[in-house]
Amino acid sequence: RNFDVRKSLLEYDEVMDYQRKIFYSRRHEILEGKGLKEIIEKMLSSAIEKSCGIILDSSYSIRCITEWARSEFNVEIRPSEFVGMDADEIEIVIKQQAKEDTSNNISISLGEYLEDYSDPQTWDINGLCKWAMSAYRVSMSPSKVKHQSPEEIQEHLTEAAAKQVDKRDCSQLVEFLREDFAHKLFAEWSKAKFEIKLEVEQLSDLNTEQIRELVVEKASEKYKQREIEYPVEFAMNMVYGPEGPNVYGYESLVEWANKKYEAGLSVEQMQEVKPRALQKQLLELSESFNNGKLAEQIDAKADAVGKGEFVGWANERFGSDFSEEEMGETEECRERIHDFGREFLRSELSDLEKYVLVQVYDGIWKDHLYVMDHLKGEIWMRSYAEKDPKTEYKREGFRLFNEMLENIEDRVTDIIFKVHLEAGARARSVWNVSQTAHDEVGQFAMAERQRAAAQAPQGEKRVKQIKLEQPKVGRNAPCPCGSGKKYKKCCGAGR
Repeated sequence: RNFDVRKSLLEYDEVMDYQRKIFYSRRHEILEGKGLKEIIEKMLSSAIEKSCGIILDSSYSIRCITEWARSEFNVEIRPSEFVGMDADEIEIVIKQQAKEDTSNNISISLGEYLEDYSDPQTWDINGLCKWAMSAYRVSMSPSKVKHQSPEEIQEHLTEAAAKQVDKRDCSQLVEFLREDFAHKLFAEWSKAKFEIKLEVEQLSDLNTEQIRELVVEKASEKYKQREIEYPVEFAMNMVYGPEGPNVYGYESLVEWANKKYEAGLSVEQMQEVKPRALQKQLLELSESFNNGKLAEQIDAKADAVGKGEFVGWANERFGSDFSEEEMGETEECRERIHDFGREFLRSELSDLEKYVLVQVYDGIWKDHLYVMDHLKGEIWMRSYAEKDPKTEYKREGFRLFNEMLENIEDRVTDIIFKVHLEAGARARSVWNVSQTAHDEVGQFAMAERQRAAAQAPQGEKRVKQIKLEQPKVGRNAPCPCGSGKKYKKCCGAGR
């Protein structure tokens, strides 16, 4: 038995070792700062393709109706039952199903209040009336109910609840079935996700693949513009902050602009220029260098001097430490310096992307480890359903890991165009996973509560009277949670 336990734990560890290997290899690539642009572009493309596949699918509106019916009427209906129906027909199906479910629920729940149908003295009539109002918005008079038979009570309550179902508004169904519903929703998603504005009329003339290509193109253009604008925005924060200009930052900004764009500025010139005009000037320089000026400068230098001098110039220009031997042949050397030059122009954005990626990766990985610990502790219960816990753990672990990677992608693409990193900030991990036990999640939450309590105002000396937020609930009264059961058989069962 002990051997079987050790073997099972070993197999569980193999699942986590596989996940750690993938996660930390990706995290290591991010920390190295290489290929961050490709990582972000791949995430953007994947997010767009995923949303196109979901929102622009022909069955999307029907699936939305199914979810809406579940949310508004608490009914489970297969999407296939709505195919080919108009809004009125769908409304009839949903309300009919809601009435049937309501009738069944009433029949089951009535016994909670009418414990002995043959003895009215055991009936909790007040509780029944309150439950009918909270669950179905049906007003029942206790004085009338106590003179009715259980069958009459059930019939009256069922009819009244059915009338309430018929009154429910279903005008939203018309919106779901509009021809431009999916295109309108996709345009809203694009605006919220990437701040990309799309016209619904434009989308209606395109197929799914064309829409995907359009959004990818616009996202690439926006990303390119961010490469131009963000370094200037970051550098301007060296001098111009919320509290006014920092006179000690002018020299740093001049040095940065002259190094990055060969602007030829001086501190005196910069102090005489208004911030908006200076930002415009730096943006023009950034745009020209990103759109080919730096590449022309590199090619001109490569054609004018030998390889050794060219590498020396690149080291001085970009602050690198290449050696002539490691740069390869002439064309390879030129291409590598072109790559480093492009990275040199976007270095501030790369720092931001590294910061965002590390924060998101570590935060979501922390939550994933916590979930996997819970899964490991409860997976053995699958054996009651004659399922192998080890196989189930691998299957569930694989699903959760893929969900974690999707969550990382969604989170990064949500904020990558919106987040800003103030000058002086540095990327750091928010969670040192290798040195933190999972039970510290609870300790962290407790520490936060203790810290908040310690920082609370301490001026109040008098002991205040303790008052209940809500009146005390009787054992036979309806449970305040809205389940329709008596308090003693619901939330108060263990009290």
